Amino acid sequence: RDCRDVICSMRNLQVSENNSWLKKWGIPIVNYWIEKLQEFRSEFGSDIKLVKDSKNYDLAIASLYWKYKNASFFKYEQLKYPIIKIKYEDLVNNPKQTIESICTFLNIDWDDSLMVHHKHDHVETDSNGLTVGMTNVKNQISKQRVGIYKTELTKEEESDILKISGDLLMKMGYVI
Repeated sequence: RDCRDVICSMRNLQVSENNSWLKKWGIPIVNYWIEKLQEFRSEFGSDIKLVKDSKNYDLAIASLYWKYKNASFFKYEQLKYPIIKIKYEDLVNNPKQTIESICTFLNIDWDDSLMVHHKHDHVETDSNGLTVGMTNVKNQISKQRVGIYKTELTKEEESDILKISGDLLMKMGYVI
């Protein structure tokens, strides 16, 4: 998923009355990586400096979170792991075609129930029907949040995000 949209979701998702997902989880996790993981500091040292120098610290650190999580795709690819790249935007714009490609990759048969996942029970949810990432599995596949950054981010905020994750975003096939 485009990091700019992901970061808007991180900032907007309220996990408690006074806390967004970004403040409660994202920032503390990245700060932990910076403080405790030498490999992380070595790999992302220049990005860490950009975060520290950013006028939009929260968004910059969210950008680093996204970059770290998504860079793993290319590491796995280099290691020749069996992996398939699925862009969120492809999933929501062409769900049947994208899910069929996943089934083919996994060598499993297509089942029409995959297109109505929101009508099925899911064991990985809490009592409110939410996953750990606060996704409501009762919602249908929707493209409603694609491109939301265009109305939610200022040009300066977007620029700070792209200074950190723009290179990986382009490598993943996004236009910036």
